[in-house]
Amino acid sequence: MQAQVSIDTIWVLVAAFLVFFMNAGFGCLESGFCRAKNAVSILAKNFIVFGIASIAYWAFGFGLMFGHGNPLIGTSGWFLLGADNSPMTGDAYQGIFQSLNWAGVPLMAKFFFHLACAATAASIVSGCVAERVHYVTFIVMSVFITALCYPVTGHWIWGGGWLEQIGMRDFAGSAVVHTVGGWVGLAGILAMGPRIGRYAKNGRVMPIPGHSMALVFLGGMILWLGWFGFNPGRTMSIFADNGITASHIIVVTNLACAAALVVATGVSWILTGKPDFSMTVNGALAGLVAVTASCAFITPTSALIIGALAGVIVVFSVRGFDWMQIDDPVGALSIHLVCGIWGTLCVGLFASTDAPGAIGQNGLFNGGGFSLLGVQALGVIAVGVFTFLASSILWMGLKASVGIRVSPKAEMDGLDLHEMGLESYPHERAINVVSLLEASQLGSYEAEILSDKMVRRVREEVYQQINAKPYSLHISGIEWDEFLNNWRTMCRSASRSSSLFQDVYERFTTLGDKAIHFRGGDPEDTRQKLERFAKDIDVRAQVLFEQDEESVNQAKRVNQE
Repeated sequence: MQAQVSIDTIWVLVAAFLVFFMNAGFGCLESGFCRAKNAVSILAKNFIVFGIASIAYWAFGFGLMFGHGNPLIGTSGWFLLGADNSPMTGDAYQGIFQSLNWAGVPLMAKFFFHLACAATAASIVSGCVAERVHYVTFIVMSVFITALCYPVTGHWIWGGGWLEQIGMRDFAGSAVVHTVGGWVGLAGILAMGPRIGRYAKNGRVMPIPGHSMALVFLGGMILWLGWFGFNPGRTMSIFADNGITASHIIVVTNLACAAALVVATGVSWILTGKPDFSMTVNGALAGLVAVTASCAFITPTSALIIGALAGVIVVFSVRGFDWMQIDDPVGALSIHLVCGIWGTLCVGLFASTDAPGAIGQNGLFNGGGFSLLGVQALGVIAVGVFTFLASSILWMGLKASVGIRVSPKAEMDGLDLHEMGLESYPHERAINVVSLLEASQLGSYEAEILSDKMVRRVREEVYQQINAKPYSLHISGIEWDEFLNNWRTMCRSASRSSSLFQDVYERFTTLGDKAIHFRGGDPEDTRQKLERFAKDIDVRAQVLFEQDEESVNQAKRVNQE
């Protein structure tokens, strides 16, 4: 008995450590998908969230979730106080955490594992509202999630609450963890609105690419590794069945991930003509989320199907949210909310009595009928309604009182400087000017890290070297601020923008008052391409030469004709 408890406790704690390390994965992934000027803000949120969760979940969350109470909430166990004789199990257990009497490990091990899961739910929100949320607002929301929102719905499904009583099953948290974070994030996005420059007036989605796909790669790999603790760790035991259930869960988790990332890559390749690496990573995470609810209840073949469909879902979900102008910088809604819902329903579709962790009931596709699927759907709706309404009230309350979004200036300059007072890459400001001159043009990356004055001077020096003739183009028929937002967004990704913009950008030197100054190239070709770019933002836009009066009049006649 003592050896079994020791082995199981080590197993649960190691799994919890892997889940804890997922915070590093979220930090890398989110900061990589976002711009360099917001990296510190994102990293700080994903670091502080575990500290906030540790206190809030210890004081209130764990008791609400697993303490003795009623079908809606736990009403005891605050601060982990109260009767408990863990690691005793079953009828031998005497204490206030009866809903965990099946786990033969010490109470502190049970607590720490579920604490790591609670922090994960809060981390999801960070990605949803990245690049425009106040730091203090995120802290308040993290307290709300880990002390109230996650524990209440967690009690319904894992703590002996009403959904568990009617037969809902969510083994490792597709609904309990991932959809909860997704619903809170969706409420925040709707309350806050999209980032500046994300959507043009005509509905066009303007690209705002991240600054480091290397960080995205690292974050994705860390999260993939973390899931090998997240899903099998919920067994709370590896000794009882010689690790059969845990190893089964690891294999089906990996298969779902593999199928999803391959399919997501293929679908995005077909749609865009390129194997979009961001979709490869998000596809992997979509598969992991989708299999989380059913990982103990399904066969490996079912895991492949669940993952493959998640790979399709996540690609079209990302496009769908952009079509609705719901700005999710890292795709968190598509991964955690949409694929979390899909994964929860998959229990009712694919559950098999042949699986090691079988629940004694087959899903629809294995001859079990619609009963389990109906219960799973009810659970999805219940969790969604409660979480979205409760979080929306808090988001709107904060918006009306202290504010939830940074100022437009802070958003344009970057949250790192205005919110955090420091930068991730301060040394980049000392970039060697000589190397820029040798490059024959100043790219968007350099333009972002140098002061405006230095940018102007270096650009002039570069274009003087190639003896190009300067000229200016005046823009009318469009709101200048809106044009500037879109122009700056494209500048930050000049190497990855459309060929049309690249042609214009190669000749660009500086911005003026409702005018843009250029040097080199065919001036008329530049004017036509700049006008096409401006008309994508506002069809009324016109671009005229500002070089001399005769050129302006000639351009006006051309436009009238």
